[in-house]
Amino acid sequence: MTAQTDASLEIAQRKVRAVLILGQIMAGLGMGATLSMGAILAGRIGGSDALSGMAATMATLGAALAAVPLASLASRAGRALSLASGASVAALGGLVVIGAIVVSSFILLLVGLMMVGV
Repeated sequence: MTAQTDASLEIAQRKVRAVLILGQIMAGLGMGATLSMGAILAGRIGGSDALSGMAATMATLGAALAAVPLASLASRAGRALSLASGASVAALGGLVVIGAIVVSSFILLLVGLMMVGV
């Protein structure tokens, strides 16, 4: 390899690292907001503060239930498809949560939070 190729590779790797770091930061902020707001919403829609813990439980359950199928998909078809599938389910879960807020449905909220946890 030439010095210019090495320099180009280093620049590309730095850019990829920056995007990955930014993605991790955004995902962490999003998950933190999901757990906090999910707890508040569960308490309000469910009618009892005692139900607010169900939000975190459902998000964690969603992650646990999706872990093996997504790992299997990553093994068969590659990480990109697995990550895209998980992100798609989570995004759809966000829409379900919005729908649950609109119709004030506690069960729908829990289903949406479980999907967001994926």
